[in-house]
Amino acid sequence: MKKLLIISLALLFSAFLNAQGTLQFDHVIWQTFNSSGYTLNVPSGQVFKLTAVYLDYPGGSCDHTDVITIDNGVGTTVIAIGAPSTSQTIWLPSGSYIFDVNDPACASPAISGIFFNVIQ
Repeated sequence: MKKLLIISLALLFSAFLNAQGTLQFDHVIWQTFNSSGYTLNVPSGQVFKLTAVYLDYPGGSCDHTDVITIDNGVGTTVIAIGAPSTSQTIWLPSGSYIFDVNDPACASPAISGIFFNVIQ
């Protein structure tokens, strides 16, 4: 009887959980950026899924240790170090994010990702 009560309460409680809503595809981006960086704006009611980070090295004299970072005004996150391409899965909620590379003269960076609408 006690197990039945616990299972019933757990099922009842889980029926009321809807923390994130449903995601609906909006659009895909492929964005290159230069020494001034790139500002990604995720509108209210959307999330952005960062799917990949690319570092292209057009010259042969680079040491391939470039760093791509994301800055959201609160903190900075390193997302790639010297890899020609790195699969990333980072979810970014609505807000403004600055993507930057430490040595833009050496590396040609790009990101790709998907925007989703959050349906409540």
